Amino acid sequence: MKKIVAITLLICMMLTIFTGCKKVEESPAAVAPTVEAAAVPEPTQVTETAPTLDTTTVAPAAPTESKTEIAKEIEAKVTEPTKTAEPTKVIEPVKTAEPIKTAEPVKTAEPAKTEPVKAEEKKDTVTFNDNLGKTVTIKKNPQRVVSLYTSYLDLWDMAGGKVVGRPDTKESVPAAAKDAETVGLYTSPNLEKILGLQPDLVLINSDVNSQVALIPILEKNNIAYAALRYDTFKDYLKILKIYTDLTDRDDLYQTKGIAIAKKVDAIIAKVPNRKPSILLLLGSSKSVSVRLPNTTVGEMLQDLGTVNIAYDPNLTAADMQVFSMEKVIEKNPNFIFAQTMGDVEETTARIKKDIESNPAWNYLNAVKENKYIFLEKDLFLFKPNDRYAEAYEKLAKILYPDIFN
Repeated sequence: MKKIVAITLLICMMLTIFTGCKKVEESPAAVAPTVEAAAVPEPTQVTETAPTLDTTTVAPAAPTESKTEIAKEIEAKVTEPTKTAEPTKVIEPVKTAEPIKTAEPVKTAEPAKTEPVKAEEKKDTVTFNDNLGKTVTIKKNPQRVVSLYTSYLDLWDMAGGKVVGRPDTKESVPAAAKDAETVGLYTSPNLEKILGLQPDLVLINSDVNSQVALIPILEKNNIAYAALRYDTFKDYLKILKIYTDLTDRDDLYQTKGIAIAKKVDAIIAKVPNRKPSILLLLGSSKSVSVRLPNTTVGEMLQDLGTVNIAYDPNLTAADMQVFSMEKVIEKNPNFIFAQTMGDVEETTARIKKDIESNPAWNYLNAVKENKYIFLEKDLFLFKPNDRYAEAYEKLAKILYPDIFN
């Protein structure tokens, strides 16, 4: 009997110990610390690293790029789109090039250039993105070029090219283009004349609808075209780079592009931190409107540290361009600049009728202090092109005579 009791007690003690151990194994308090300890360090490392990467990426873009940096960036990228050329959009046949023969020496001579686009480029063509959203490929050294826009006529001449056709214009044209056939006004090009010249390249302003409307017919006739937009100094550099690539004259991009960008940067570097307010007007015989910082002269004035009183981020571009005497009186700009289109006398008469006839006009600071300036057409209505440095300097002398005179 005593043995039976002893055995029973021994079994109970063993069960108690076993049950207690099992409770400890299943306890969430014992498991949870292990899970938390393993999980916490990983997200902590990620959240500490991510902001550093973001800051490094964004920080270099904060300062405004110099014109020279923009010129060099365009030199490296403008004719090297990230997408490979699309065969359906190639205007001129490019199968005559021998990629196998030309690609081999390039790869061995320039091992550092690993971009796939460069590997596919053909020596006798230039590929770029136009302002109509297309990637086009054009054969180099075209011989029968027609320009439908006067500023492009000048740029093509600067790039070492010649034309057989040009727009009918009262503006000055390069000496080499004076005897070229006229093909209508830039706003109404004559298709029959253009086709009659049998061009192998047509230079088009993508902002002029009448010029863009010719593209389907040019494509049907297998005529190459370059449809580009020109508003700012950066646009000037981009177009010049494309044109000098087509004429195979990189030396001219260096002298007419990068060298001029450096001169412009030198002028901008001297601008004091005064931020004078300005009003920029564009007058014609029919109307007077306001010009914004995204125009050729508007950008130059902004680069020179001015504040355009017409700019308002809460308004549309169309609303900002409407002239308001009330707003001008309220803002009372330090300088008023006027550009004139068409006949100078008729434009001046329109400005006097619409603006200067208001009695409040003569009480504006800019008018009282003789800072109401009509800008010359050659530099400030027509595109300055290789005279950009001269244009910037003239404006700088008006704005800051104590520094630039």
